Amino acid sequence: MTLLLRHEGSNEDKQDRGESGRRFFGCPRYSSGQRHLACNFFEWIDPAPAAHGQDALAGMVRKVKILEDKVKMSEDKVKKNADKVNFLEEQVQVQKEQLIKHKAKERQLKAVLLGSWMFFGCVFLLLCS
Repeated sequence: MTLLLRHEGSNEDKQDRGESGRRFFGCPRYSSGQRHLACNFFEWIDPAPAAHGQDALAGMVRKVKILEDKVKMSEDKVKKNADKVNFLEEQVQVQKEQLIKHKAKERQLKAVLLGSWMFFGCVFLLLCS
């Protein structure tokens, strides 16, 4: 009888063996729907993953999740700050426009003040002469 080399990645193998990704030899009748005729031969080709490797992997997955959460929070902060910057830029523009108006008004008032001094100076000179 020929042996069948399979990967544990198929749905049937995941359900049957519980360890995805490892290759094994097995009876070809087992996967062909003739399980009652299968010889039940089974042998792993790939070594079993170390238990500490599973723990390390789980730890790395947790760290990746934490880092992804931090990245998401940072992206949210950046968006909020960008919104604040846009608002403040709009406020600066409004303030610049008001400043231009106030400077124009100041120039007008200075001209009126200078004119009034000249007028009263002339009146004073006329009265004193």
